[in-house]
Amino acid sequence: MGGRMTVRTFASALLAIYGLAAQSTVAVDGKVIDVSTNSGIPGATVEVADSHNAGVGTLHTGADGSFHIELPSGGRFNLRWRADGYAQPDEYTVISTEPGSGIVGLTLAMARNAAISGVVVDEETSKPIANVRVWPKRVSYLRGRRELELSGGAVVTDGDGAFVAKNLPPGDYVLEVNGSFAVDDASARIREGYPRTYWPGPGDFEGAVPVRVPAGSMLDVGNVKLRKKDLVGLTVSVVGGACTNGQTYGADLIEDRARSWFSIATLRVPCGRSAKFPNVDPGEYWLRVSASWQREEDREMGIAPVQVWNRDLEVSVAITPPIRIHGKISLERSGGKADGQQSGLPRGLEVSLPPPLPGTGGYISPFSVSAGKVSPDGSFESTSYMPPGGKLQVAVSGMPKNYYVKEVLYNGSRGAGRIFAFNPGAIEQDLEIVCSDRSGALSGTVRDEGGNAIGNAKVLLAPWPANIVSQFPYDATETDADSSGHFAFTGLTPGNYRVIAVPPAARPKLEEPGILVNLFAATDPVEIGEAAAAYRNVALSSGPTH
Repeated sequence: MGGRMTVRTFASALLAIYGLAAQSTVAVDGKVIDVSTNSGIPGATVEVADSHNAGVGTLHTGADGSFHIELPSGGRFNLRWRADGYAQPDEYTVISTEPGSGIVGLTLAMARNAAISGVVVDEETSKPIANVRVWPKRVSYLRGRRELELSGGAVVTDGDGAFVAKNLPPGDYVLEVNGSFAVDDASARIREGYPRTYWPGPGDFEGAVPVRVPAGSMLDVGNVKLRKKDLVGLTVSVVGGACTNGQTYGADLIEDRARSWFSIATLRVPCGRSAKFPNVDPGEYWLRVSASWQREEDREMGIAPVQVWNRDLEVSVAITPPIRIHGKISLERSGGKADGQQSGLPRGLEVSLPPPLPGTGGYISPFSVSAGKVSPDGSFESTSYMPPGGKLQVAVSGMPKNYYVKEVLYNGSRGAGRIFAFNPGAIEQDLEIVCSDRSGALSGTVRDEGGNAIGNAKVLLAPWPANIVSQFPYDATETDADSSGHFAFTGLTPGNYRVIAVPPAARPKLEEPGILVNLFAATDPVEIGEAAAAYRNVALSSGPTH
C-alpha cells in the first residue's frame, strides 16, 4: 500500500496543473518486475513526466512491486523507472490516458546489474600486469557503425593483475585495456608498451568479438593477454595560415565516434615547425588544428581524418580562415508567378552549412558550424571551413511544417538535393536557396496482420533510393505512432519513399548494418506529390529476423 499512498500525494497536484476536475482521471495499475524471475521489485522508483518531459511526480512501488497512479484523462505521459542493483532501462514507456479508460497490468521490467572479473597478463611471459586500465564497454550500433557505450566505468588492475568491474547492465561486452602511458606527454621516451587492446579478439576495435554478460551474473573471463608492442607516434604540421614566430597552433586529437566526441589529447604546434603525439593508440581519429590566438569569428582552422595503425605517422593539416558565403533564400509559393519567385518569407529563419549529416539520431560532429540569420529580403551570410569530403549540406531552421528546401544553387551550379560540392578557392561564394510551401505529407495507421490498429510503434520513413552510408539509410527520419496507431510526417520533399513500423523493443536492432535498408527494400513505394497528402496503412513488422 505504500506505493499507492505516495502516488496519491501528487495526483491532486497533477489535476491542479492541468486544471481538471477531480473526477477527470484515469487509473493506471502496474508492476515493476525482475525480468529474470518475473517477481516484483519493492521500493523501485517510478517517475512520471508529461509529453514535454517535464517531471510531474515520483512514486515508489509497494512490497510486491506494484503501483497505482491516477492521471488526468486526455494526456500523454512518459514513465521511467529505476531500482538499486538494477540496470537503468534505455527506453521509457509512453501511456495515453483516454477519457473513460483504465490501464491495468502495465509491466515495467528491469534486469539486475552484472560484473566481470579477470586477470591481465603479458602474452609472452604470462606474468600479471599491474596498474592497467580495464574498461568494460557494451557494444551497440548507431547508423550502421559499431559503437561502444561507456557502461559502468573503468577499473585498474591490482598488484596481481586482477580486476573486478561491477554494476554493469547486461549485454554484449568487449574489454578496452590500456597500458599506463600519457598520449600527450611530449617528454616521453617510451618506445615499447601495451597499446590499447580490445578483448577478446585480435586487438583492434572492429575485430573484437563481444561476450554476452547475463543479468545478475559474475562473469570470470580468466586471463586477458596483452602483447607488448612498439608505440606509435603521430607528428603534426600545419599548412597555410598566418602565424609568426612564437605563436603556436592548438591541435586536438579526437576519436571518430558518432555518439559523442571529445579531445583525448592536445598538442601545441609551433609556427613553421612540427610537433608530435608520442603514444597514440591504433584507431580512427579526427585531427583538428586552430589558431587559438585569433578572434573566434576570424579564426583559422582545419580538420583531417587520421588512421593510426602500427607505424609512426606524419600528417599535415591545411588550415584556412572561415570562408564567408553570401546567399539568398527565395520562396516559391503555391499559385505564384510562372518563375515562382515571391516575397513573404517567414521570420526567424537561419541557415547553417554542416557537412552532410544523418536524418536520425543525435550525431555530434567535430566540424564547427555557425548559423546565419536571414534578413527580411531573404539575404544571409554564413561561414564555413573546408569540410572533410568537400561537401556541405544546407540546413534551414525556423521553417513552417509545410515548407521544404526545393533547390540549392552554389555559384550557379545545382546541388544534389540540399548537398553541394564546396570550393573554398572560388572567387565568389554565392548560394541561392529556393524554398517552397508546397511540401508533401504522409499520414497513416499502424496495423497488425488482422487489421487492428497498434499504438506507440516506431515509424521510419526514407526517400527511395536512399542515401546509403555504412549500410544504413542516412536520410531516414522517424516518428512515434500515438496510442491509436496514427502517425504523420510533414514537410516532405516530393518524391518516392518507403515506410516501415516496428515495436519499440525492436528499434535498437535497426541501427545494425543492413537491417533497416532491407526492411525498407521489402516494402512498397509511396509517392508523395507536391502539396499532396498521402495516407498509408503500415503493417507492423516484427523487426529483423537475424
